[in-house]
Amino acid sequence: MPILAQNYITNRYVEAPTQTPTGSIAFGIHEVVETPSSETLELPLRHDDQSTLILKREQLITERHVENAYRETVAPGKYMIHVNLTSDGGLALLQHTREIDGSRLAVVANDTILVAPIVRSALGSSFVIDGSRLTDDEADDLVARLNKLSD
Repeated sequence: MPILAQNYITNRYVEAPTQTPTGSIAFGIHEVVETPSSETLELPLRHDDQSTLILKREQLITERHVENAYRETVAPGKYMIHVNLTSDGGLALLQHTREIDGSRLAVVANDTILVAPIVRSALGSSFVIDGSRLTDDEADDLVARLNKLSD
């Protein structure tokens, strides 16, 4: 499973997470949960037509929190996606991931879960998504999408 890893944390005031509207999710990071409720949604996993995960409707991070992203090739066909958030986004993520160590977060784009890594430590304004399950085109697409959202 992909792992998110902390790079650095900034200290500033944090905004409360936002609620996902009933419409399409362009980009968001959500907590994965086991049990459906009125406060959850179910979305498909990329590369698996039959599997879905249940996510809290509340978005921890949205496109407005993305500052920039870039791809690092660590081996042929193996990528790391580096994501930098605004200070508000970093603090929101830090605040939440301190409480859910060992749980999963889902990175969602266009109503599809791209990856759902296990949180191994608190995350802040800069983190890495293990993109080893992404193709070259998918890694480039994710980086382009994240950078477009930050414009």
